[in-house]
Amino acid sequence: MKKASRIFSLILLCTLMLLMTACGGKKFSHGTISGTTYTSKYIGLKASFDSDSIIFTDETLARGNGISDMSDKNIRKAFEKDGSISEMIVITTAGDTVDITVHDRKTLGLPDEEEYFETAKQHLAEENIFASIGTVDFLGKSTRSIEYSMTILGDTSYDLLIPIFKDDYVVIVSFSSAQKDNIKPLINRFKAY
Repeated sequence: MKKASRIFSLILLCTLMLLMTACGGKKFSHGTISGTTYTSKYIGLKASFDSDSIIFTDETLARGNGISDMSDKNIRKAFEKDGSISEMIVITTAGDTVDITVHDRKTLGLPDEEEYFETAKQHLAEENIFASIGTVDFLGKSTRSIEYSMTILGDTSYDLLIPIFKDDYVVIVSFSSAQKDNIKPLINRFKAY
């Protein structure tokens, strides 16, 4: 009888652990940088940049995120403290930038995907930045995006944001350039992984 009770308790414990894991969603995992190639199994993408591009190292990203390294443990600390991390930053020789920022939606109280785009557009409008919501071909499929431009001291910057919703996170892949025509080639550097 004791043996049957222990087996039942073990089965119940395993079932509870399985349910807790399924309900919590997967935890974000930092991608890898090799030379000027960034790969993220978690996000499901890979991007390669020209050899003269500057891609921030893990050490630089960690410093910017206020943590000692980009380990899963320290990334969780950053999410608990600030709700967001810089995951990848690239500066091309033309001065264009590509960055990936990850936001913990629960920590920051961000809306779900359906509400996100209008909320972001409204927030930008409050800053006198007028954005449009559209779609771009990203990772081989039509993907919703937010596009806007800003002029500061006579210099115009064109920006395109692609939010990716995964588990408890929204991953923002951002493209910025002084030349609007430079955005599409930057987007095309990303491939599904």
